[in-house]
Amino acid sequence: PHNGQPTKVRCGLHTGSVVSGVIGTKQPKFSLFGDTMNTSSRMESTCAPGCIQISAATHALLAPAL
Repeated sequence: PHNGQPTKVRCGLHTGSVVSGVIGTKQPKFSLFGDTMNTSSRMESTCAPGCIQISAATHALLAPAL
């Protein structure tokens, strides 16, 4: 940021199906829609800065690799 402070990132991860599409004609933007995206967004917004919050569904998929 312009205030000289370090950037603090938050991240929310959830696993599930989504629908994608391009929105707009003048400035097209690629977007994702669905309950999975809503859940991820809520997890990100409630997460502490500098942390990654994952759902139980994502944890179950990642656990064997951890």
